[in-house]
Amino acid sequence: MNVIYRVHGAGGFYMETQSQDQAFRAARQEAAESGQMALVSFTWAGRYQMRRFFPDGSMASR
Repeated sequence: MNVIYRVHGAGGFYMETQSQDQAFRAARQEAAESGQMALVSFTWAGRYQMRRFFPDGSMASR
């Protein structure tokens, strides 16, 4: 099963990847650089999920 991770950041930043590691790294970097929350959204096993990444490096599940 292919999972598409969508990274949404401040100022219209957007990226899609099939790598969870790449998506989470990009979100952490985007949050740190912009000083605003970045969001990763994906569908896993039929369920929509989100992870929020904050400028301090922390992450929160939906």
